Amino acid sequence: STQSTWGPHLPTKMDQLSEQEISLARDAFTLHDTTRKGKVPLAEVPQVIRSAGFNATSSEIQALAKGKQTIDFPELIEIAGQCKKHGDGMKEIMGAFKAMDAGNTGEIDSDTLKYYLKNLSERLSDAEVDKYVRAFDKGGKIRYDELVNALYR
Repeated sequence: STQSTWGPHLPTKMDQLSEQEISLARDAFTLHDTTRKGKVPLAEVPQVIRSAGFNATSSEIQALAKGKQTIDFPELIEIAGQCKKHGDGMKEIMGAFKAMDAGNTGEIDSDTLKYYLKNLSERLSDAEVDKYVRAFDKGGKIRYDELVNALYR
């Protein structure tokens, strides 16, 4: 079992990952644990995360690592769980934008985005909404894939 191999103190993110995801993470971790001390250098963690099938930027991983220079397997699972959560959020937002995209063009109207950001999201201020719209507005339309990627960078 995972507990006997990696110790009894596995974090709660383990519950968010499937057995296959945990197995892929374990394999990737083991490949990068070249010293066999149960640690992977932080510089290699982005490659470990990606090879295990998760998507995260180096800056996201550094923030999740909380200043550590090496990561053990339970910490890797914690990071993978966060990456999965972000990925799930991205999928959810993309789905919402696709539902608003009747013509399946990959774009939504700027005014529609303003309405949803002001009324249905985490209550962004007018200034925050205007900042996002200005940054991505191209002739009254917004490519929502670009917006979502920027939000999760």
